[in-house]
Amino acid sequence: MRDIQSIISNAGYFFAARSVANVLRAAYVIVLARMLGPELYGLLAYGQSWYTVFVPLTSLGFAVLLAREAGQDRARGQALAVQILVLHRPLTLFAAALCAGIGWTINAEPAVRLLLGVFSLALIGRAMAVMADEIFAAFEISHLAFRQEAMFRPAEVGVGLAILVAGGGVLEIAILHAAIQIVQGMRGLALIRRHLAVLRGVSAWRPSGSVLVRGMLAGMAGLFSGWLLQGPLLIYAQVSTDKVSVGQLALVLQALVLLCNLPWAVGRSALPVLSRAKARDDGSSVRYADAMLRLAFILAAALGLAGMAIGPWLMVSVFGTGYSTAGTLLGPALWLLLPLTAATALNPLLMVRERYGAAGLSALAGAAVMAALVPVLATSMGPLGAIAGAGAGFSLWAMCLLGLVGRQKGVTIGLAIIRPGIVATIALFAYLTMQSTGAGPLWGLAVAWLILLLAGVGLCMVTAERRALVAVFAELWARTFRRAS
Repeated sequence: MRDIQSIISNAGYFFAARSVANVLRAAYVIVLARMLGPELYGLLAYGQSWYTVFVPLTSLGFAVLLAREAGQDRARGQALAVQILVLHRPLTLFAAALCAGIGWTINAEPAVRLLLGVFSLALIGRAMAVMADEIFAAFEISHLAFRQEAMFRPAEVGVGLAILVAGGGVLEIAILHAAIQIVQGMRGLALIRRHLAVLRGVSAWRPSGSVLVRGMLAGMAGLFSGWLLQGPLLIYAQVSTDKVSVGQLALVLQALVLLCNLPWAVGRSALPVLSRAKARDDGSSVRYADAMLRLAFILAAALGLAGMAIGPWLMVSVFGTGYSTAGTLLGPALWLLLPLTAATALNPLLMVRERYGAAGLSALAGAAVMAALVPVLATSMGPLGAIAGAGAGFSLWAMCLLGLVGRQKGVTIGLAIIRPGIVATIALFAYLTMQSTGAGPLWGLAVAWLILLLAGVGLCMVTAERRALVAVFAELWARTFRRAS
């Protein structure tokens, strides 16, 4: 019970932190997209995606090592955190230099080169902020991550809007982003010193060779999964001559990443708890995997159907008529939440078992398929081809992880895969049937969601879960009745 409470508490803080950031970022994106237009917004998104690809090089798989160590012994975890922070500095400078150097080489336009140079500085700050968040997660003090987001995201959005109103453009927004990231990263490291007494004493200079090697092995999955997320836009921007469509694709892929908030928060917070569960071998990891895979199907189906039904109207209403293509892309893009959420859930199970190579190769296989298919499909299908190529890569990544975890009896296939798969298929079929009969998209969505709810409760929950759900609703009903009387 304590472990479940820890996951819920820390995931709640991370979810709240990301939600604060995402709500503000969504409003910010709306203003940016409308004021900059698809072409300039696509350029800005390209720069952000570019430097994000290099962020995993700054921390490798240190977060996994730290979560495992701190989850079992806090003192050993602190000692490891000291070594990791020492290694983090040169890795960050190397990644920033690589980001700027490769960006300068493959882009001939001076404006793009300058923009990527600014984002290389943002990488330094982002690397510090990410490492601070990873340490907060490992030591289960995730409320500090919430404070960071609650402080810096409103500041970035407020100043950014002022810059846009004053006539600023893409470069000024990038400079602001870099400055905010650097300040946030510096404050994050200061919080680590204050709350964990890390970086005090000379123990930081103990030999760290083994930590670096283990971190590199554990970091393979993070590096290739980062490429899976950011690669479709970067590749499409290189092969497409239609710069407006780059902005359309950037918008829907950003929506996809923002909606990964909840599964990402749970997966991140579960690492130290899963590490303890592995030592006990009490079946907790199986229950975690089953729950997260069911969430993947239901979440993807609910949001994918919503994107198909209201995406065209939503994008034009919120972002303007220039983004009508993004509206048709939103539904297909949101269905990618299924393999993304599944992979996010399964990857920690391999990490706590120290199956770093297997996890990395799974992500590599997906990244290779994505990189091979996106240019081919995008040439004939445009941005929809990029989404299809990304879906193929995400799906292969998730299936490889499922095969590896399932071989060790880490997943209940019937409950976690077959049943929710049937429910999602029935809901999709109902929506398409309603559309073929001429019913409006809102009616189709309502029917599909109702089926998803009823079939989900009936097929995707075990008896104990249904009883717990009934008890929760009964308690809510009783409280409401007492207040009314």
